[in-house]
Amino acid sequence: MWSPHLMPKPKDWGSLVDVVGYCFLNLGTKYQPPLEFSQWLQEGSKPIYIGFGSMVHHGGAGTTAAGLIAGCPTTVVPFFGDQFFWGEIVHARGVGPAPIRVTELTTEALSNAIRFMLDPEVKSRSLELAIAIGNEDGVAAAVDSFHRHLPAELPLTPPSTPVEEERLDLLQLLSRYLEKCCLPFNS
Repeated sequence: MWSPHLMPKPKDWGSLVDVVGYCFLNLGTKYQPPLEFSQWLQEGSKPIYIGFGSMVHHGGAGTTAAGLIAGCPTTVVPFFGDQFFWGEIVHARGVGPAPIRVTELTTEALSNAIRFMLDPEVKSRSLELAIAIGNEDGVAAAVDSFHRHLPAELPLTPPSTPVEEERLDLLQLLSRYLEKCCLPFNS
């Protein structure tokens, strides 16, 4: 699942596929550090700096999503699978430079990528994309999509007869539906 703001659904994908948005698990959004820790940080010099003005990462779907929702320009250094795809999509959207293959990662290539990400227009596009992604509800859209694609003959209400009298094999019903819609060339 990804945001249609990052990459819209391709026109040739048909009606059985939806691009619904990211499904984020925001468990840490209400975290408050202990008061003593906050006071300790305020009293002296900062022992650690953590900042994410931009990100350089492998380009996995989850890491890419995390960087985009944070509004960070992103450099993808892919080495496997779909990472190359996400690197190209990030670049096409203008929120990161062209991906740098891990075998081509040099000081010069990384320096050029960082210069690209420091461009105020790239940061602006990254923030615009983050706002658009943040306004999506990927979970609700995914649930809606799931329900919309359920087979019409799949009963969504309990059967009128007791379960003991009439056993409903939902797995078999779903399997029959999948055979009809997704496997047209059954042997």
